[in-house]
Amino acid sequence: MEIIPNSKEVNGIKVLQLETAAGASIRFFDHAIGINVPRSQFLIRHKFPF
Repeated sequence: MEIIPNSKEVNGIKVLQLETAAGASIRFFDHAIGINVPRSQFLIRHKFPF
C-alpha cells in the first residue's frame, strides 16, 4: 500500500505521521469494486454517549 505522509505539530513538537489509506488496498483484491456512499449515510458519533 502507498504511504501518505502527514506533517503535524503535537504539543509544540513537529512530527511526521505515516498513514495508509484502506481504499488504496482495493487493487490487491481480484474483482473488487468501489462504491460511493454519501456522507448523509454516516451517523454523527459525537451526539451519542458511546
